[in-house]
Parts: sequence; C-alpha cells; structure tokens
Amino acid sequence: MRRHLSRAKGFGHRRWVAEVEAAVRAWQGQFTASDPPVVRLSGTPAFVARTGSGLMRDMLTACLGTLGLVAGLFWLAYRKWSPLIWLVSLLVLILLATVAAGSLILGPLNAVSLGFAAILLGLAADYGLILYQEHICHPLRPVARLRRETAPSILWAAGTTAGAFFWVGRSSLPGLTQLGMLVGIGILMAAGVMLAVFLPVLTRRAGAPAEDGTGRSVWLPPRMMRPVTLWSVTWLVAACAVAVLLFRQPAWDYSTRNLGPRVNPPQAALDEIQSEIGGFEDALWLMLSGDDERQVAARLAHSANLLDDAVGRGVLTGYQLPTALWPHPDFQNANRRLARQLTESYPPARQAALDAGFAPSALRLTDEMVAAWRDFVGTDKVARPSRPGALW
Repeated sequence: MRRHLSRAKGFGHRRWVAEVEAAVRAWQGQFTASDPPVVRLSGTPAFVARTGSGLMRDMLTACLGTLGLVAGLFWLAYRKWSPLIWLVSLLVLILLATVAAGSLILGPLNAVSLGFAAILLGLAADYGLILYQEHICHPLRPVARLRRETAPSILWAAGTTAGAFFWVGRSSLPGLTQLGMLVGIGILMAAGVMLAVFLPVLTRRAGAPAEDGTGRSVWLPPRMMRPVTLWSVTWLVAACAVAVLLFRQPAWDYSTRNLGPRVNPPQAALDEIQSEIGGFEDALWLMLSGDDERQVAARLAHSANLLDDAVGRGVLTGYQLPTALWPHPDFQNANRRLARQLTESYPPARQAALDAGFAPSALRLTDEMVAAWRDFVGTDKVARPSRPGALW
C-alpha cells in the first residue's frame, strides 16, 4: 500500500484508485472462505475519482442529450436538413469557442462547470430558431434588414441572460462560479455567431418550408394557435402551480448531501466510520470569533448557557464546546507561578522515578507536559496548545 501511496502524485486519482482496487481484489482472492474480508476506500483520492468521473459522464450525457433534443425538435418543426446541419455545426463551434475562452480566462475547468454546455446549447438554439422563423416568414428580405429587425431582441435577451449568469459567477462555490462565467460568455458568443454567420447562411442555402398562407409553419394545428387556446393553457398551468404550492410548501435542504452522486461508495465508507466513532449524525457547527482570547472565552461561556437551555427544551440532543481547551488569560496568569515551581522541581523527581525502575518511555507523557509548562512560563503572552498531541 505504501508503494501505491508514494506513486499517487505521479498518477491521476482515477488511475491510482483503480490500481489500489485491483490490488485489493487480488488480495481478497487469496482467501478461500466464502466471505472474504471487506475493504472499502475513502478519502480525497477515492472521492475525486468517483465524483469526478460521475460528473463528467453526467455532464457529457446532458450535453449530447440537449443537442439531440434541439436537433429533433428543429426537424419536427421544419423538416429541412440544410439549416439543421448548419445549426448543429454552429452550436458545436460556439461550445468549443466558449471552452477555449473559459480556459484562457478561468484556468483549469472543473467537472461541475461542464454543466454549462447543456444550458448554453438550449439558449443558443433559441437564437437560431428566431432567425430561421423570421427568414421563412419573410424569405425575400435581405440580410441587413433581417439583422436590423431581429438583432435588438436577440442582443437584449442575450445581455440580460448573460448578466444573470455572471451574477451566478460571484458564487462562493468554484464550480458555480465557473458555470456562471462560462454560460455568460457562451451566450454573448452565441448571439454574435448566430447574427453574423447563421443569418447569412439561411438566406443563401435554406429554403422556406410549407406554409399555410399566414407566414407560419404548419407543424402545429391552427386551432392550437388561437389566442383563446393559448390563454386557456396559460391559466390552466398557473392554476395547477398555485394548487401544488397550496397543497405542499417547498422545503429547502441546506446540507451538502445532495451535491454528491447518488451511489457513492467512498461516502458510504466514511459514513460507516463516523457512525462507529459516534457524534457525527446531523451535527451542526458553531463558529465563534472575537478580538482576543478573553472575548472568545466569554462568548464560549454565553454559548454554553444558550445550548444548555436548548438541550433542556429538547431542541438539541447534546453539544460539545472546546471550553476546556480554550486559553483563559486570567487563569494562565494565576497559574504561571505554580507552573514555574513545578518545572524547576521536575528534574530531581524524574531522576528519582528512573532510580526506582521506571523506563524513560514511561515518563514520555510527563516530559511533554513539563516541556509545555516550561514554554508557558518563559513568555508573558497567552499560551495556546501547540505540542504535537494538541495539534492532533
């Protein structure tokens, strides 16, 4: 196992975890019993390997699914191969250009940010559909006029949508930051590419589909386009939404459990370890700050009173505060004189213990404790736990 650990830096997490799993399977194969030892992997490499590969697969599936959905709906509506091929080609070009620009601006891209691809493809396809619909409604209009009529709406929509995603880019989570920035950059690129490239291509290569004489494509029945039908569907959807909200209010989950994959063996191993240790189920963290040690100590004492009351009312099952470990300047000043006396009298006491037959290793804990006292009495500053045991 040490050989694998020493080589971890030279391999990717996925390859290293795969090597460890292969070594474990080979070791388990040496047992003839029907129930071989169970070995589970956890820790950063296992989490990265499992979560990273899962996210990459999910994001690529979402991207390809969105592209297929866009192409299928376009074909269903217009039944034209030439504009469909150009639309898909430009969508892929916009996606690649956005990834290149994002890598140049943001550096390495994480797996979460790849979710921008599905969002970007859907939004960019909308701009292309608007242009194509305008073209088939007015097939004889020149490019300059079509661009002049459609550019304001497309650019305003792209600007407001990109601005919203740029605000998402201000998130404290790196994955959401990159996702927001990539979608914002891609939307602006998509609007420019569709107006500059897709529109001229339409006027030269794409023919107009069959029409019903009103400038609308006939893939929807005319009765479905009546204002009464549209308003009826709108009010029906609104009524259903209100009924659902009245029946069941939305609940918010502020935990990070839903940010991981559904099947996560490293997390299952960690949960089992924490369950065996105890004290990790539904734990909440309390963060305290202060200008100095005295202020933090006072806030710890006040928090203890509040938490005692919460436990008494049944709100909490229990709590743990580092009150015993936190330094109290007043207590330390009172104990400094006694600590100096103990450190000065320790050498003869230690020698007496050795003469009585105690081994030096038996006095190791006492040696460390006295050494900490010696450091404590050698300064007037507030002492904090700094020995290896306290750091652990």
